[in-house]
Amino acid sequence: MGDEDRVAGVDGCRGGWIIATTSGVRVSARLEVDGVTHMGVDMPVGLSDSKPRVCDIEARKFLGRGGGSSVFPAPPRAILGRVDYRTALDIARSTTGRGISKQTFNITAKVAELDCLIRSGTDCEIVEVHPECSFRMLNSGEPLPSKKTAAGQEVRRHLLGAHFDVPSSAPRGAASDDVLDAFAVLWSTIRFRSGVHREFGDGQLDDCGIPMRIVC
Repeated sequence: MGDEDRVAGVDGCRGGWIIATTSGVRVSARLEVDGVTHMGVDMPVGLSDSKPRVCDIEARKFLGRGGGSSVFPAPPRAILGRVDYRTALDIARSTTGRGISKQTFNITAKVAELDCLIRSGTDCEIVEVHPECSFRMLNSGEPLPSKKTAAGQEVRRHLLGAHFDVPSSAPRGAASDDVLDAFAVLWSTIRFRSGVHREFGDGQLDDCGIPMRIVC
């Protein structure tokens, strides 16, 4: 097994998590790191219970007016485990002074699973990757059509095809754009492992000592 075979790109999907490697792509109900040395995940890594994360602000600026809205604000760690949106909203306001959207609340179960894995002391190095930042880098910094359009998916598949054998269909529990996002995350994670990545953030750690950064 080569070094790149031990790198994974991961995105959340309907069936749990979609995991892309140079060997293929699959869906897992739970986040797994067996046999993986480096994992990139399209999910917040490093959580702030105070001010907004600099990496989110910089990633939105990089994507510009058309794409910046795809970078959701990271939820505060204080709301993880809450199952009621209204309760989570009240806690977010009391700890950070800001509310959270339902979109952000809806990803908190996966954020909590990822946060627990990182804090467990796993040997796998886990970094946050935003697929749209990866695609912008793959496209020489130029904007792309929306990934929800046929043209957007076609150009993304073409960009990834120069690096991976991307399957033409999605595994059960995932959509075609999930597959493309997972491979985009994989591309950036391989770059991170090689030290040739771009990084958003100001070098700060959260209260648990986890870096708050986005790599691409």
